[in-house]
Amino acid sequence: MRVGLMGDMHGNSSAILHASAQFRAADIDLIVQVGDLGIWPGAKAREMWAEINGVLARAGQTLLVAPGNHDDYDQIDALRPDADGWLRFTSRVWLAPRGHRTTLGDKSVLWLGGAGSVDRTWRVQREQEALGARRLWWPQEALTAEDVARAIAPGHADIMVCHDAPLGVKSIEETLAAKGPSGFEQADLEYAHKSREWLDSAFATVKPSLLVHGHFHFPVDEVVCRDGFEARIFGLDIEHSPNALAVLDTEDLSIEPLSSAVDGGAQARKNPAFLT
Repeated sequence: MRVGLMGDMHGNSSAILHASAQFRAADIDLIVQVGDLGIWPGAKAREMWAEINGVLARAGQTLLVAPGNHDDYDQIDALRPDADGWLRFTSRVWLAPRGHRTTLGDKSVLWLGGAGSVDRTWRVQREQEALGARRLWWPQEALTAEDVARAIAPGHADIMVCHDAPLGVKSIEETLAAKGPSGFEQADLEYAHKSREWLDSAFATVKPSLLVHGHFHFPVDEVVCRDGFEARIFGLDIEHSPNALAVLDTEDLSIEPLSSAVDGGAQARKNPAFLT
């Protein structure tokens, strides 16, 4: 089974529609998205998703999502799971509750979205300055002990689909160390790290062969060795970057890149729907 993989989109409708077209050209109708999709409050966001849902429906595509840390958890928490456990955001965009279990082809999958925002304080301050005119941060974003307990209860899964990544991924640790604290509050860095620790504990228990994630805004592809198992960690880049899309073959867990770069992509990123 061939499945599309899509990185963080941040509500960039042009990037989402371009990705749909790229996957359609590759004969892909099931797309896995790793969070920060662009589930936001407000009329403009609703209009955007009505348009995107129509495009996905005409293409016969379904988007399966592990929500990130910049998705509207007030909307997400208001959704009730269907009989199969999915949260239907639209008829063609399905959100996975934390700990949701499914299959892709013959492989078992654990969905464990969420992450902590290192810019939490900045986001809360911006909300206060705007007098609550728009939400920029949701406290439900971070993983908890309860999320992990629910996720690991069924045991092993072949694939984990997450927003954040486990600890000990060399390319991530080196990149974060090189960037330094970047002016973020120490309390926010510790808060985000704690959420990542919870994900890491789930990863160590579930022992997947493949973990797919986003969140860090650069591509990752390496093998992490732990006691008793090793796993490929595959991280997708953000919208309109050359490494935002890929195709997963569930039979052998091989992954092929699918170019997502388009002219003018950097400019398009400046005007996501939630900013207007």
